[in-house]
Amino acid sequence: MSFRGQDRGWAGRGGGAGRGYQGRGGRGGGSHGRGDGGGPPRNIVRVQRIPVTVQTNCFEITRLPQKQYYLYDILFSPEMKRFEGRQAIMHKLQAVVLPNVFNPRALYDGNALLYSSHALNLESGGSGTYDVDLSDSGRPVVRGTRGVYSVYVKLTSGDPIRPSDLDAVLAGGTSTPKSIVATNLLQLLIRQEPNQNYPHNARAYFTDVQKKSLGEGLELWRGYFQSVRPNIGRMLINIDTTMATVYKKGPLIQVLLEFLGSNDVRDLDLRPNSAEYRKLEKFVDKLKIFVDTPGSKGAMGVTKTIRGLASNAGNFSFQDKKGKDWTVASYLQTAYNITIRHKTIVGIRLTSRNADNPSIIPLEICRVKPGQFYKQRLPDHFTKDVVAFSTLKPEHRLETIMGKGSERMLPSPIKGFLDSEFMREAMMQVAPEPIRIRGELLALPKVVFDRNSNADMKNGSWNVAGQRFIRPASLIVWGVINFATREVSDNLARKLMNDMENCCRTQGENTASPLFFIKGADHAPEQALNTAQISLIDAYGKLDPQRVKQLQARNLPSVRPIIIVLLPKLAQELRRKIKHWSDITTGIPTQCLMDDKIKSAKIQYWGNIAVKLNARLGGRNSQVDSPAMTKLQEKRTIVMGTDVSHPAANVQKPSIASLVASYDALASRYMAFMRVQMPRLEVIQDLSEMVADAVNNFGEMNKAAPDRIILFRDGISEGEFDTVSRQEISAIRDGIKLVWKSQGLNPNNMPKLSYIIVGKRHHVTFFPESGSVANDGRGNCVAGFVNDMEDFSNPITEDFYLQSHGAIQGTSRSGHYTVMLDEIYDHNLKDIQDLAFSLCHVYAKATRSVSIPAPVYYADIACARGPIHFEEDSELNLASETASISSGQQSFDLRLWSEAFKQVNQRAAREMYFL
Repeated sequence: MSFRGQDRGWAGRGGGAGRGYQGRGGRGGGSHGRGDGGGPPRNIVRVQRIPVTVQTNCFEITRLPQKQYYLYDILFSPEMKRFEGRQAIMHKLQAVVLPNVFNPRALYDGNALLYSSHALNLESGGSGTYDVDLSDSGRPVVRGTRGVYSVYVKLTSGDPIRPSDLDAVLAGGTSTPKSIVATNLLQLLIRQEPNQNYPHNARAYFTDVQKKSLGEGLELWRGYFQSVRPNIGRMLINIDTTMATVYKKGPLIQVLLEFLGSNDVRDLDLRPNSAEYRKLEKFVDKLKIFVDTPGSKGAMGVTKTIRGLASNAGNFSFQDKKGKDWTVASYLQTAYNITIRHKTIVGIRLTSRNADNPSIIPLEICRVKPGQFYKQRLPDHFTKDVVAFSTLKPEHRLETIMGKGSERMLPSPIKGFLDSEFMREAMMQVAPEPIRIRGELLALPKVVFDRNSNADMKNGSWNVAGQRFIRPASLIVWGVINFATREVSDNLARKLMNDMENCCRTQGENTASPLFFIKGADHAPEQALNTAQISLIDAYGKLDPQRVKQLQARNLPSVRPIIIVLLPKLAQELRRKIKHWSDITTGIPTQCLMDDKIKSAKIQYWGNIAVKLNARLGGRNSQVDSPAMTKLQEKRTIVMGTDVSHPAANVQKPSIASLVASYDALASRYMAFMRVQMPRLEVIQDLSEMVADAVNNFGEMNKAAPDRIILFRDGISEGEFDTVSRQEISAIRDGIKLVWKSQGLNPNNMPKLSYIIVGKRHHVTFFPESGSVANDGRGNCVAGFVNDMEDFSNPITEDFYLQSHGAIQGTSRSGHYTVMLDEIYDHNLKDIQDLAFSLCHVYAKATRSVSIPAPVYYADIACARGPIHFEEDSELNLASETASISSGQQSFDLRLWSEAFKQVNQRAAREMYFL
């Protein structure tokens, strides 16, 4: 598309040479100037890099396996799709069916590969097919009967796996198929022993020692994450504490009552069209239970998997093989002398929804199998409990990892390595102490406010008290809607808003008293919002023209309306409705305040709110002054952040992709571009179009094309780095070409590109030495620590860890940066480190540096707002809350979701509505 001839076209607005556009002249003055006057800058703690030494939670493999391993392909018939099921089959094959063949036992990867330290004596030499019965029925094993799986084991054609297969990687070469297989072997060697004794997922194992009850049928378990990582010249094991949400064990009827928040069994008398029924069915989907009937094997009973619910379960009628009519209750009474007391409540369905002969079981004879992970997204009201449970002080975390913590804690992998039969068989050894590495503390950027006033920095945070915003906005067309509890009366609300207004004025904002105070109704928030809109429009039309001209003359943001919304503590759905009205329907910004926070608010709280309001209203709170930011402004640069958020497991919803892109010289103002795409697809499907939109927006705002594009990508797992980055870099170039073609620009003069992956879900942590300048006094590294890449980095990629923020609680975690393409800094990683650290200080709604660069953070929160883009009463959205993808029977119609996904209102698009 072309902007030529439009009001905000790319045609230039000043002298100077453009790149196919008229340029915008010199770079001095304007909105990017820092003003004049002010005293000398305050002292800065760090003006250059300082070398330090820290510990990590990584342990060196001091001796690699001394044996070669043979690799076997594994195939199941019928197919077993469940990870736990495949593991159970292979465990029984080795321990029960063929204990003499698998001696010592082989290592199974949970999918399709088996590693053995000796050549297996199979029935056909290099291959064999064996039958395993998972039903525990005690009957003769007959191939093709229910519960019997045939396992085909076949030696692969490749060479045996040897430790030397890792040599090329450790020397800094390239990854090869052999080195990948050898690394996977090491992963299995360290995990096999705990995986056979504890509930586990792909990379961690867990125990109910020190568990915490969450309520609603759930509890939190502690565990250990462990993963082998290549490093220059050595292999390391990264070990960390972790946690998982687990279903409570015990009588199913009690677990379901707790989920409903009830003690009355009658509350389980539900019908399929009720909301409680749908929520309950979603909660138990694929949950494993023990069914207790006389003669069931052992104390554990027969294990079954829940496929759904059935109402009025005890009275469900069926015919037996002889044609006799029964109800579930009468059959259990006659066959097993089991009396069902609650016949009308829901039961569980063990068969598919449309099965010809449904299998229905009453809740009263069911128990939840222990150690099952809850894989759905936890409700927001659990966040506080989860954070408290997972938070460990640095010294406690490191002691626990090393096995020096409480005896009641799950045994550390460090101790487990000594006892592992698989590690002993491989003659593999691991150092008991974590490695120490060199690093540096980066020079601190300055955070500059009005009149060149530098903020006092303390471990990545600063106080806005006594500072004035560098570009203050106007809070003069605004009002208040009160949805809060009765504890926040109208009089109290007026007092609190007066405190907020005074604080905004102190920070330099132009303020006026609120135009209205409206009492909102939770069940119909739109009524209050629409009333407020009328008042705002009326006031906007009556603005004093002279006041508007004064703002323009001072190069301050134009007046924007805003509504302050007071909410009760738990109001997720109400907030969603308000933000949909704000972001999508009208474009009128809203700032939500929780009543439990404002009732006891102090000046610091209102200072933080003033920071958010100024950013939402088009102002700029401060700017970051550093050599990296100066270098960034030497050429026109777009800084982008991208992310993809995925629906919970088995939920029939799309993934949400976001791209957030700067459009000013200081990389402080951003616009978000959103799309829906196929569920759990990691590559951003429409990235080329999103990039084109971002470049066009930059061109409109700056009347010139960008010289450089720096993209920080969040959310990619390490196994997908190459695949995703390759496709997305190509898509970015395609998006640039679209703009260059539409604007008639020189195709030989396209922007340079850097593509950097930022990970925050890794498990590497750093522990400074006591008394070190790197220690924040609580055992964490201070903001600005970066590792020495010669000591600690991936030998086949360019990567580093940057701890850009000070810890608020627990153990802080750094961002992990992997440079996949760098045409701008010519692979000078120190320049990239300095830029990333500076960008962690431009996050508009915080008065502290954040853990990842602001554009990535913005992309993350934009994705989190994805549900707001759908209409509340959209049948598509409502149905998805309970729909599950089962056995590939349901197809996903992305077109319907794309049509239902509403883009943000144009009034809000450039106003950083996502803050």
